[in-house]
Amino acid sequence: MDVKVFYLSIAEGLAPIYEGKEPAGLEFLSALEKKEPVFPVLPEKEFDAEDVVAPAEPVVLSPAAQAVTEEQLDPEYIQNLIDYIESIQSEEDIESEELASLNKELDAIFERLRSTGKKE
Repeated sequence: MDVKVFYLSIAEGLAPIYEGKEPAGLEFLSALEKKEPVFPVLPEKEFDAEDVVAPAEPVVLSPAAQAVTEEQLDPEYIQNLIDYIESIQSEEDIESEELASLNKELDAIFERLRSTGKKE
C-alpha cells in the first residue's frame, strides 16, 4: 500500500470569504500530531482460492479477431502494418477499400491482444 498526502494551507482571515472558518482536515492533522493511526489498519488475510471471482461473462471475440494468426501478433508485423496504413493515407488517390480492409485487420489484431492481456 502506498499513501500520498497533499497539504494545502490558507491563513485564517486572509480573505473575507475565509474569515472565521477553520481549515478542512483539522481532524486528520490532529491525528498526525498525536501520532495516532490516520488510516484504518486492515487485518492481514491469507489468500484463499474461494476469494477469486471468475468473470461474469467470457470474452467473446469477433470472427475477425478469432482469425488473427500468431504471425499477425508479432510487434514487427503490427508496426509494419501501421506504417503502411500511414503511407497510403498520405497518397492523393487513396484506395478506400484497401485502407478499410487494413484498418479492420489492425482493429482485429488489437481486439485479440486486448482479450489475451498481451502487451506489445
